[in-house]
Amino acid sequence: MSYRYYFFSLAYTNIPAILSIIEKLNVKNPNINIVLDTKFHRKFWQELIENNKLNWKVLFLNVPHYSLRKIFSWVRIRQSIRRLFEMNFQSLHNSHIYFFSSSWSLVMFSLIKLLAERNMIFFIDCDKRVFPEWKNLRNVIYKFLVHLIYRVEARIVNVGDRPAPMLSESFFEKAKVERVGELKNFYDYRILRKYDFVSNSITAGKRIVLLDDDYCVYESISSREAYKILNNLKKIIDANFSKNEVLFKRHPNPLFHTKNFSLIYDNYIEYPYYVPSDFTFLEQNIRFVVGGASTTLPIASKYYNIKTISYIKLAPCRNENFKNLIIGILKAESDDKIEFPDSWDKMSSLLKKS
Repeated sequence: MSYRYYFFSLAYTNIPAILSIIEKLNVKNPNINIVLDTKFHRKFWQELIENNKLNWKVLFLNVPHYSLRKIFSWVRIRQSIRRLFEMNFQSLHNSHIYFFSSSWSLVMFSLIKLLAERNMIFFIDCDKRVFPEWKNLRNVIYKFLVHLIYRVEARIVNVGDRPAPMLSESFFEKAKVERVGELKNFYDYRILRKYDFVSNSITAGKRIVLLDDDYCVYESISSREAYKILNNLKKIIDANFSKNEVLFKRHPNPLFHTKNFSLIYDNYIEYPYYVPSDFTFLEQNIRFVVGGASTTLPIASKYYNIKTISYIKLAPCRNENFKNLIIGILKAESDDKIEFPDSWDKMSSLLKKS
């Protein structure tokens, strides 16, 4: 009997856990399916499968995006969810369905809820971020619409003064989801090394990874201010490392490239943007990781014991409360191992070669 496994890969933090679970399956010839809703995820998985000569399948769902503000969109959303289910999952029965995040993707959560009727659902929590819940009238209405249209039980949380849905406990209970641990229970760099397909020539000899994860910079006062911050950072890096020792990694989501700040770093070797940053840490000479608010920062400090530095305190934000919330999350997820310099002198001191 060939068991079928479906892994909903909704964020890059999911990937190490997915590979770890697959590696540990005690099943002969498992039928592996990776379910995606973003194109840059698809590029990574396709290359990993091709380079490792695997028979896994990638199931890319072209999820439509409609505004909840338009009443005529409500019917279209329900129709598109039903269509996606019937085209891709209608025949599934007694399959194993895994998902790894409880936020953002309402269409995917709606599909998981439908799959729960005849399949086994498992959850590994790879996103431990905690945002405060909003209970004003506007978000009570939003919560009602999420349940009405998507059939998903959610909480509405405050993410930088913007409402965002996250799954509630009621969702897990009604879908009979089995919780099987957190990322820390599955993270294994040896498994990542086994599936690594990026040429060693890109990472060889590198001592520092620079993450272009400008979420906090995009919240800054102006583009001119942001450009100044990143230029200052580059000057300090160049004073302490040769260009051949620096590995530059763009954020995989193209939405983070709209201001083209990455041109500042165009003399550095660039790692493939669509490959998770975790794979850069496999290079044994890496001693530093620098970024803003990347979810990769806690991973570098916690699982690889690399000196990890965030420049978020050096980036003036419109919403300082939100910035402090992000700093608190990064501290908690890294067991307080990330450095947060609040001056360029301190940044320079931290980056001096040891």
